[in-house]
Amino acid sequence: RRFLDDKKEYLYEKNDYTDQKRSIDELELEGIVDEDPDFFRTPNIRLFSSSKTQEIRPRFEPIRISDAELMKNVALPSILNRESCFLYINPSDPRNAPYHPLPVILSLVKLSKKVIKMVYYLMTDESTIAVIYNYLKKGSDIELQLVINETVYERKEPVHDLCELPNVKLTVLRGRDEHGIMHNKILIVDDVFMVSGSNNLTHYAKYHNFESCIYTRDQTLLKSVVDYFKNLFLEKKLWVVRDHKKVE
Repeated sequence: RRFLDDKKEYLYEKNDYTDQKRSIDELELEGIVDEDPDFFRTPNIRLFSSSKTQEIRPRFEPIRISDAELMKNVALPSILNRESCFLYINPSDPRNAPYHPLPVILSLVKLSKKVIKMVYYLMTDESTIAVIYNYLKKGSDIELQLVINETVYERKEPVHDLCELPNVKLTVLRGRDEHGIMHNKILIVDDVFMVSGSNNLTHYAKYHNFESCIYTRDQTLLKSVVDYFKNLFLEKKLWVVRDHKKVE
């Protein structure tokens, strides 16, 4: 979107967001929320100015890049060598995203030698899950302790492929009642590294959303988060859907 001071009007600059890509995104949205994407569209907004009135579409249309380019643009050694770092996503231009959380998350997964602990409300991005799956399949001595939300478990999501591996233990949680959810987003690697924040492991979080996370190696903070994860993973109260034993 570009603002012209002299004419006081908003214009959309042309980008590569094609109708085909929009259809793919809408299908994913429909799969995530189980609703018609039209239900979530905001009506057109009319902007009033001294010159004229122009209707604009409020839907944000990000630039699309490949996963490889996304990984390449993040300064991983600089981030991982810090004790803590603020990570964030600005979808206006993912080609300039030096602190994007996803490359950090996947790099930490590949650094694991013992146990990966993950708590995510949504895990629907196939390319992200494929990286985790392939690493766990290759390193059968590495264990994944996974906590996911009930709605993800009930659908045939890519995360089900992870659950088929013998070195993956799963806990499926829901909220205290029909409206409650497990909404955490936490990655802990070997009880040494952690990333936690707003982003799920989804296509929308990767390319479309404004998201933020904290990466840290601070052991005082990690101890608290590890204890919290243990409570989630071993949760035995009524809102557990599946325990951490192998799920058929």
